Amino acid sequence: MTEKTDPDSSDQPSLFENTCFILVTLWLVFVVRALFYISVTPLWEGFDEHAHFAYVQIISQQYRLPLNHREPVSEEIFVSLKSSPLPWEPRAFGIGHTHDEYWMLPESERNQLQQRLKNIPPAWGRLPTSGMGSHLEIYEAQQPPLYYFLMSVPYRLLKSYSLVERVFALRILSVLIASVLILPTFYLSKLVFESGKIALAVCGIMAFMPELMIDVCRIGNDSLSIALFSVLIVISVCSQMVTYRISLALGIILGLGLLTKAYFFTAIPAIAMVFLLRSRRHAESLGKATACFALVLLVAAAISGWWYVRNFILLGSPTGIMQSVALKDTSIVEMIARIPEVDWVNAVDTVFFSHIWFGNWSFLQVRSWMYKVFQYTFLLSVLGIVVSVLRRLLSDGSGDHSQGNVLYISFFYFWFWFGLLYHVLLTYLTSGVSATPGWYLYAVMLAEIVLLVYGLFSVAPLRLRRRILAILLALFSLLDLYGITFLLMPYYTGFIRHKPGGGLISFNPFNLSGSDYAELLSRLTVNKPIFMTTTYYVMMSGLFLLMSLSALVLCVKVFLQHSGTRRT
Repeated sequence: MTEKTDPDSSDQPSLFENTCFILVTLWLVFVVRALFYISVTPLWEGFDEHAHFAYVQIISQQYRLPLNHREPVSEEIFVSLKSSPLPWEPRAFGIGHTHDEYWMLPESERNQLQQRLKNIPPAWGRLPTSGMGSHLEIYEAQQPPLYYFLMSVPYRLLKSYSLVERVFALRILSVLIASVLILPTFYLSKLVFESGKIALAVCGIMAFMPELMIDVCRIGNDSLSIALFSVLIVISVCSQMVTYRISLALGIILGLGLLTKAYFFTAIPAIAMVFLLRSRRHAESLGKATACFALVLLVAAAISGWWYVRNFILLGSPTGIMQSVALKDTSIVEMIARIPEVDWVNAVDTVFFSHIWFGNWSFLQVRSWMYKVFQYTFLLSVLGIVVSVLRRLLSDGSGDHSQGNVLYISFFYFWFWFGLLYHVLLTYLTSGVSATPGWYLYAVMLAEIVLLVYGLFSVAPLRLRRRILAILLALFSLLDLYGITFLLMPYYTGFIRHKPGGGLISFNPFNLSGSDYAELLSRLTVNKPIFMTTTYYVMMSGLFLLMSLSALVLCVKVFLQHSGTRRT
């Protein structure tokens, strides 16, 4: 009797034999699922989407950067905000109707609003709004400009199309940029786990993460930052030697990253630590490692430095982030002195649950016990990483090759968390709130998922690896299916709404009749591009459900196969 231990040692036929075919399939799954999320998400429901769009619009229409984050959005955007159902959390910006209010309006009034949205002249995109209020300003002008420069090109090609069509076209382009994530995920996972099958499974898990979909299926620079950060991590970790060629590549990616999001500054100390350890392990001189790191900084500064110099001249803060600008006269010593005032437990908790599942700008949330399941899973992974480190310290210290790569990956994840906590401090000092968005963490999702799987593998027998991967895929698939079926779709179509206390009414699909489902699908087509008809939503819903159920069936199959092949 022999026991199957290595997931790659099975001599039975496997779907994973054709790696390229599976990778392309997973990429298509990612894109198709994202297209469904794009289709379901109403206009301006994505986090700060209208302000990101306004940034693209002003570059495209006026061939310049916004002067500052107080510059008003266009009249086109202002009228669209007054004509559309708007997110719950900003309370419709004080100018329109929330989703709750919109679907309670008489049908004739809703039809008038829909017609007004369709009839907005594209030329109004050049006119500054006459409306007032912080949410009617291009406050995302604080963001570096690379993503907006890139999106301005297709925007100009689509300038004669309706506002709705332009928004959804830019959403699709953003998803295509983010879909680059699949390839570096496979490459890094294969390097760490030394298994193509495990690497493909990790990519599959990534493709079914619902909050990742929510984050990238909107207009916003997160999609580009996710792609760039993933490439940066892969180049840093997978390069076995510190060379000038690698340093040049890292400098270019880092420079482009700094022109996308200011949080790429967290990658600088991570790269420095990787270079330092690599120089020690490969008996290279510290001088060469220092020179290579200097090259990274010089190239990055040459590409992105102008933006941070501009911010310092205009705003008094290099990053241009609103909180930093507000605190430009506050010394570091004063900021450090107030660190104990921050509610760090609440901050970390907020980051976690808004990282796992957070329903767009209406801030919808799943059941609390669902977050607990993922919280315990992540804690178990952390325990596994600690156990792995202790094993290495208690051994001869050499460790295996994968442990060294995991250490390099952890540098990027650690320093990004440091940046998040710094942002918590800035937010607290300017608003008194101890929190920061958890969806920022998707920039280093590649590092997180590899560490998550590695940690769980470290506390389980080798023969259980397939089951661990199946459990992770099942958890994210079920969360994904629940979130979009029981929360997003019914809420965006008015079938559930907030209670007076702020909680959300539960959705029971078994209480709906056939005509109710027809009405739900019909409402999904409101304020959408012309091709998103009721038939389109029937097809996309069926395809989405098929992919989710297929993933769950695959998970069950893995458990059954594993049980049946443990003994031969």
